[in-house]
Amino acid sequence: MKISRLRFILTFIISCFSGLVQAQNDIPIGTWRTHFSYYSAGNVALAGDNIYCTSKNGFFVYDTEEQSTGIISKVNGLNDTGIGSLAYNPFNNILVLAYTNGNIDLLQDNEIGNFSVIKDADLSGSKAINGIHFRENTAYLSTDLGLVVFNMERVEISETYSNIGPEGAAIRAFNSTVFRDSLFVATDLGIMSASLDDAVNRIDFRNWRRFDSLSGLPDSSTESINAWQGKLYTAFDNDSIYRYAGEQWEAFLPVGNHTVQSAWADDSHLFVVLDSKLLKINHQDNISEISGGNIIAPEMVITDEAGKLWIADRKNGLLEESNGSFDPIIPQGPFSDQVVKMKGYNGKIAVVPGGYRDDLPLGNTDGFFVFENGSWTNYNRSGLSNTIGIPEAFDLVDIAFESRSGLTYFASFGYGLLSWDNENTFAVINENTPGSTLINSYPSGNLTRVSSLAADFDGNLWLCNYAADRPLQVLNNDGTWESFQPSLNTARFAQEIIIPATNHKWLRVDPDKNGTIVLYDDQSNFTSRISRNANEGQIVSNLVNDMVEDLDGQIWLGTSGGIVYFPTSFELLESDPKSFALRPFFEGFPLLGDQFITSIEIDGGNRKWIGTNNGIWLFSETGESQVFRFTTDNSPLPSDEIIDIEIEGRSGEVFIATQKGIVSFRSTATPGTETHREVKVFPNPLTRDFTGTVGISGLANNAIVKITDIAGKLIFETIAQGGTATWDGRDYNGRRAATGVYLILSANSSGEETFVGKIAVID
Repeated sequence: MKISRLRFILTFIISCFSGLVQAQNDIPIGTWRTHFSYYSAGNVALAGDNIYCTSKNGFFVYDTEEQSTGIISKVNGLNDTGIGSLAYNPFNNILVLAYTNGNIDLLQDNEIGNFSVIKDADLSGSKAINGIHFRENTAYLSTDLGLVVFNMERVEISETYSNIGPEGAAIRAFNSTVFRDSLFVATDLGIMSASLDDAVNRIDFRNWRRFDSLSGLPDSSTESINAWQGKLYTAFDNDSIYRYAGEQWEAFLPVGNHTVQSAWADDSHLFVVLDSKLLKINHQDNISEISGGNIIAPEMVITDEAGKLWIADRKNGLLEESNGSFDPIIPQGPFSDQVVKMKGYNGKIAVVPGGYRDDLPLGNTDGFFVFENGSWTNYNRSGLSNTIGIPEAFDLVDIAFESRSGLTYFASFGYGLLSWDNENTFAVINENTPGSTLINSYPSGNLTRVSSLAADFDGNLWLCNYAADRPLQVLNNDGTWESFQPSLNTARFAQEIIIPATNHKWLRVDPDKNGTIVLYDDQSNFTSRISRNANEGQIVSNLVNDMVEDLDGQIWLGTSGGIVYFPTSFELLESDPKSFALRPFFEGFPLLGDQFITSIEIDGGNRKWIGTNNGIWLFSETGESQVFRFTTDNSPLPSDEIIDIEIEGRSGEVFIATQKGIVSFRSTATPGTETHREVKVFPNPLTRDFTGTVGISGLANNAIVKITDIAGKLIFETIAQGGTATWDGRDYNGRRAATGVYLILSANSSGEETFVGKIAVID
């Protein structure tokens, strides 16, 4: 069988993509890469020499011969994100990837095909595919809509068994198997079976049998069903493993107060995976527990032809059995897919995943993650593979870098402040630290709640001490502390602080505390409120989700009703009534006026990256023209719900945090300087098979760039976006540049700052 809609060559993914993309510092302009976590493994499948494994949002392959990993995603061939189940059919050599939204990818003969009929079906409710069982060319797909019979040879659905419960009740199917001459299904109504005889109409619920308490089974949901050594096995949470030889079910092994995750059988053993341990049963009914220091939260287990165990662990990735122990295999990535804030500085992207709700920390212990030079380093107290220990400081929610001291600070909602020297030295600062003015602001617990941080231009670090009577704290550059109390009481519940060039403090206040924006001048001790009211700036919505200063000193606000901006904060503090917020317009309408804005970021060309609950946009400096629009439909975004946007300034790579993890896009703008600095041309040379965009970075701000042939004939001219210019490799007539060496000539607007470089074209 050949699958239609060829998308990518799998051998290229495995052999090239991992080493090329994941290890390199830069990616070409206009391309994407993913940054998913692979610590929480969920599914594992064996196909020849390859072990395939899923994490919460990621998917990778481990080549047992080469002992190398390759990440596979929407960037290089997959059609979706969030794989719910995974299985390999040796009958036709097809690997089936079933997504939680009902979508299916089929990998065969180094090709990836897609089957989206279930996903696209006009049906309400979940379409998640929970389990896959093969019978030659038939795949039985256990879904939340029932059991779907998928003909893998014709690539079509043969039948669907949905309303097969008592009196035609709808079922959710979790797993299935064939035993003797019947099909058995584990459902939310228990175990059900029907004959596989061609004469039997299995769509009719009357031809299905439900095994209830009279058959020896509990009257409750079960998610496991396995045939092994002439018997059927199923398991019920907090109950027992049951088995069936054709007459009555019998309790075989109590599982105690455990949740059953999955089961797997090979020729020699039945493996039952519980929430915190792994059981092995042999032909003589001898039961043993498989243990190892790295087995923490097993989810699924398989064995290869040599009998070696491969375990998907929810905490420690893919585990390979080796000489009696289990070695983790975890591709490069952050520790978690959860993100609340990102910060770019000095070639790094730092990420924090903590949080709080109802004024209380969530207890997130994942620490923080840092991307630098093409790889991730994870810092927390887990002690797991590839992590670096830090002091006890949970629920990290914000990041600030202070350039004079070289320290990075993290706001902890409960532990105060964590400082890091970007090497191996950490310190926790709270109300007990000598000289600190931080306040334990929760009356019934020892909680130093810091919700946001910002460093000013003098090297002072400002903190929002959540709910404290004096909520604005500052660690001065000489090591002393001060605290301030803006006159508006709502400032106590500030969730974000930014400090623009005016040195005024913009505080975004928790909307549940009747807050919007508090503007504070610590020099005059003057406080001003910004809201929808006509005398308070008249912004479009009191629900403000992000604030940012652009390269012209304007303050842009992202609200639940679109975008507004203020040219400066002086009039907001000094005039009465205050100046009104301005609204940028796009195609005659207020910019994204119908969108819930979640994040705004400014790139090196002063363009506006805007995240929403409906994808991400890039607009020009004024918002009058659209450059990009990305959603899950036209990009590798794993979710349209954007949490945060941050730009790595040196390369212009845009990091986008979504509800399902981080991806990044190499954009066309970087911050410019007055002079050319370390100009890079990438790629160089430009080869025949490259179809992307050439990036010329490190230029003077908004430089004029000309490309000529070696004789001086002009073939292309442009103006840099900040410090980066781009070229598509074509001349003014749209023809690809011929083989040869070309000159790159650049100068600032006055012609005083110049640069000359070369690029080779190989056709």
